[in-house]
Formats: sequence, structure tokens, C-alpha cells
Amino acid sequence: MISALPTPPQRTDAPGDFADKADAFLGALPTFRTEANALSVTVQGSADAAAASAGSAGASAVAAANSALAAASDGAAQVALAAVQVGLATTQVGLATTQADRAVTEADRAETARGGAEAAASAAGSAIGLPALSGNERRVLAVNAAAGAVEWTDLILSGYQEFLASGTWTKPAGARWVRVRVVAGGGGGSKGVGVQPGGGSGGEGLEDILRAEDLPATVSVVVGAGGIGQSSNGTGGHGGDSSFGSFITALGGRGGVWNAYAPIPRQVITASLTSAALVFSQAGMGGFGNTPGGSAIDGGGGGGGSNSSQSGAGGSSVFAGAGGAGGTNANGGNGQTPGGGGGGSFSSSAGFAAGSGGNGSVRVWWW
Repeated sequence: MISALPTPPQRTDAPGDFADKADAFLGALPTFRTEANALSVTVQGSADAAAASAGSAGASAVAAANSALAAASDGAAQVALAAVQVGLATTQVGLATTQADRAVTEADRAETARGGAEAAASAAGSAIGLPALSGNERRVLAVNAAAGAVEWTDLILSGYQEFLASGTWTKPAGARWVRVRVVAGGGGGSKGVGVQPGGGSGGEGLEDILRAEDLPATVSVVVGAGGIGQSSNGTGGHGGDSSFGSFITALGGRGGVWNAYAPIPRQVITASLTSAALVFSQAGMGGFGNTPGGSAIDGGGGGGGSNSSQSGAGGSSVFAGAGGAGGTNANGGNGQTPGGGGGGSFSSSAGFAAGSGGNGSVRVWWW
């Protein structure tokens, strides 16, 4: 019997494993030869073949040994290459550290330069009259009112204020334009029996845009009261005027009258039942009989009229109050604020009254 040879070395083996396998393999060859010779004596017919096999095995062993030596040399070369790579990495770390140090130095220089620039800018600003920067975050630099220097000021803000009673408007700092809408008080409705009571006309509505520099620091605001609705036979009370100082004045609505339309402020209207019931103007006229009050855009709607059988509706308004409806054997409706005319009332009862006009208003926007 021939004993099995050890596992031969492989190219993929580590250098140390390769050498161990090669030594074991070579060390087993003498025994292999002896067993092969004994086998050749035992088996005469295979002697030549066994000898040839032994020779081939010897050649393979030599080749394996040579391969082992070559692989060992390759392993040493790889170790040397790894050492070189480690050296290169160490050098790169050193370069990176140097660059970081340089960056820190440059940053320090930049900070020093920035401080110097700020100091120079502050000195230059002081030399030409610029105010200090500190404490003026998010403010605007503007020429002062005397046009002699610049100063910090707040951002220009917009605002709105509505007056439903008389008062004073104070001009906000920084305002450049002011928009004002003024509505006067609506007229009160009339009451009657045997006649056709009419509703009061709406209070006049006016609007304008003014330059803030043309306005004083404060402006007196007057809000006109609505006219009183008649509680006994008679015409209604006129509405009060509304105004924004001397700049805008809206006239109060006219009180309701019998058998006729209450005229629109600033306009005398002679009308009959065949006249148009809706009049688009600065205020709505008051209707009479069964006609509705006139509609309006900026001013108040007119109050509706009434008679013995039916009554008219109050006129509408786009930007002010609607008029009150007329009442037949009932109270007339009150005009809405601002500026709606009161509805007329057809009734012999002392318990019923015509509607009163709505109070006026003054609205102010600025920016």
C-alpha cells in the first residue's frame, strides 16, 4: 500500500500556510518512494509504470517547491507595499494638519480685517453724519424733515380707524397717504294718515385720498346722527352732516315727506309715482307710497314709503347702510348704520312711528 500524500499547497494560500503545506508535502515524498519501490517488486507488471509515476511525482514536487518559493517572495513584496502605503497615509495626514493650521490662521486674519473695516466704516460714518448702527436693527435710514441729515426711522406701516362717534384722528408717524370715506346720518321717515308717508333719504357718502403732508397732526372728526322718525303726523328729521376736518363734508339725509320722494342731499328732485324708484347716486332718495327707497353706492339707501294697503322696501347700498322698509299700520324700519334712511309709517295709531335714520360714520385708512 502507498500512504496518502499530504494536501499540496495552493497559490491562494497565505505565505505561511503555503510554506507549511509545501514542507509537509516534500517530507512525505521519501516514504512515497519507498512504498512505490516495494509496490514495484510486488507488482512486476507495473514496475515501469510505478517508476514513471514516481519520477512524475518528483518533478511535481520540485515544481511545487519552486511555486512555494515564488509565492513566499510575492507575500514579502505585498508586505513591503503595505508599509509604503502606510507611510503615504501618514504623510497625507501631516499635510492635512498643516492645511488646517493655515486655514485657522487665515480666519484669524479675516476677523481682524473685518474688525478694522467696521471701525473704519464707523469712523467714516461719523465723519459724514451717519447715525450709529448699534441699537437700530431693522430700521430704515431716511433724510430728516429739515433735509439736513439722515436719521433712523421705523418702517412705514399701514392702518385703519373707524369713527362711529365724533372724535379726533391723529396722523401716524410715517404716513404718506390718507384715504377717507365719510357717510352722513340718514334722514328719518315721515308718518301720516290719508296721505302717503315717505321714507327719509340716505346720508351722503363721499370719499377722497389726501396727502398726509397736507394734513395737520390731528384732525377733528364729526359723525352725523340719524334723523328722528316721526311718531305723529308730520315729516321726518334730517340726518346730521359728517366731516373729516375741513377736507371732506358729507350732507345728512333729508327727512321723509308726504306724497313725494325725499330729495338726495345736494340735489332737489321733483318726482311722481311714475319716476324711477331706484336712483344710483351718492345717496338713495326716500320712497313714498308703495315705492321702495332708492339704492346707492357710497351713501346710505333711502327709506321705503307706505300707504293704506302696502309699503315699499328700503333701498340697498354697496358701501353704506341700507334704508328701512315702510310700515302700513306698523312701525317704519330704522335705517342701518351708516347713513340708511328711515322708513315711513302709514298709521292712525299713536303706538306706531316712522323709522329713524342710521347714524353716519367716518373711516380712515393710511399708509
